[in-house]
Amino acid sequence: MYYRAPWWNYYYYRSAYPVYYWWDCPTWTRVCRFYPSYGWTNGYYYDYGQNVIIGADSYVYINGQRVTTQYEYAQSAAELATYAMPSETVSQTNLQWLPLGTFALSTSAVNPQVSTKAAIQLAATNDGLISGSFYNRETNQTFPIQGRVDPQTQRVAFYVIGAENTVFETGMYNLTQNQTPVMIHKNGGRTTQNALLVRLTAPQQSAANTITSDAYLESDVALPIIDDNNADTVIHSILN
Repeated sequence: MYYRAPWWNYYYYRSAYPVYYWWDCPTWTRVCRFYPSYGWTNGYYYDYGQNVIIGADSYVYINGQRVTTQYEYAQSAAELATYAMPSETVSQTNLQWLPLGTFALSTSAVNPQVSTKAAIQLAATNDGLISGSFYNRETNQTFPIQGRVDPQTQRVAFYVIGAENTVFETGMYNLTQNQTPVMIHKNGGRTTQNALLVRLTAPQQSAANTITSDAYLESDVALPIIDDNNADTVIHSILN
């Protein structure tokens, strides 16, 4: 996010937060305390293909109840994920950050532990905004993520900037687990795909000492390549 909004103040090489902070796995209790105004108590687990199903009639069923069409459900995810970037003043004074962790993206429900091509790192603000990074391991490219959490449903939706027609969704409670199903709405909701996020453990922390000084600049850190121009192509090649 440094490249789009440096005032968000959580990118690691400016020491706003230690680098390993972003690999943390929050407990549900910690999440509820982070959002006291939401009144959350019990967490809802979105289990796509089990308690959230797209029927043969192209309607979405949640706990057996028909709620809306597949297209409308996808559109609501896209609307949830879309927001205007906070201003520099608001971000510097009011935003707090909750790490949600770093996950491997697996499109294999049969063997989720197989080698994956992408990793996703997510964090949430106390205003319910989602940010993070989508990393393509094969090409060493990183793309920024944006999204939001719905205070009423605990639903989390996000997309990779530059690939807005592909929207990922899961639940906030899901993101406190070591493995969570996600639903991916592709091509404006015309098609969907189920996948898994498998939590990754942090690298050896001995490396953290090399990137915690305020003196470090962008040129001092081995940053992945960011190129929004081909984000859509990269995302589709990984998911397909």
